[in-house]
Amino acid sequence: MQALILAVSLVFVACAPLLASDDQSLILERSRLEQAAIDSWSHIASRDGSESRTDQQPSRNDKEPQVGTIDTDQSASRPMAAAEEPHGIDWKPLLWESVHATTWQQGFRLLMEDHSRKRLTQIPMFRNWQENVKALDHWDDEGPTGVNYVAHPLMGAMSGRLLLNNDARGRVVRPTDDGYWASRFRALAFSVAYSTQWEIGPLSEAMLGLSPAKEGVVDLVITPTVGFAWMLAEDALEEHLVRRIERRGSATLTRVSRMVFSPSRMLANVAGLRVPWHRTDRGLHDEFERARADRGEN
Repeated sequence: MQALILAVSLVFVACAPLLASDDQSLILERSRLEQAAIDSWSHIASRDGSESRTDQQPSRNDKEPQVGTIDTDQSASRPMAAAEEPHGIDWKPLLWESVHATTWQQGFRLLMEDHSRKRLTQIPMFRNWQENVKALDHWDDEGPTGVNYVAHPLMGAMSGRLLLNNDARGRVVRPTDDGYWASRFRALAFSVAYSTQWEIGPLSEAMLGLSPAKEGVVDLVITPTVGFAWMLAEDALEEHLVRRIERRGSATLTRVSRMVFSPSRMLANVAGLRVPWHRTDRGLHDEFERARADRGEN
């Protein structure tokens, strides 16, 4: 648990200068999905804008998008993004991000576990792997409760997010949309594969110095299943709490709430070399602008 707190604290410290600023230049370039939607809307507006204005008087909903922003009624929002982005999983970045996440996780583990570093230097890797596989005949791995039932489920949710970040449909679909459950079960399947690799794969704990005395079935089961529930809980918080906070218009509150209430997204974003508060389907101020338009403000 101390290691988990330390890791999260380091992320917040590293991001502190960005959290305190509202400078949009500090935000990484928008994803291909958002850019495609923006370009599409710009093309439609330039082609049809003049015709529509000759037929009727301009109204509040007909105003041109401001430079540097997206019109709130025709923004790169969820329906447009889902319709325009080709469906499917982009496997190349998914695998790269998975290896990246596994590498820094294993590096952090070896940094914190003296016994693993000793076994890694004293016992051949394949022999250690064999001993760990043979030890998978019981449930408990003698690990702390916080690690087995909090840190590992967080890893399971993060690995599911890795797939969703590279799933054209899954990364923009919301809980009430068609295809939501299918996308989350795909994430669960990938989380199972990621968790199995972490335990007994070529870049696993078993290969990299884990003692057989600390091996058990608990992580193979708890990591993806409780991680799946964790991911669903984050989706609910995102829909009913985070978006509501975003409508207040504070970039700092938006960044903080996105990380605090969705830590698995934060870790998956870091693994993909994105800012921790990144969202594929919207920018920092999109919900605020949308809410202001709904209230009829100019």
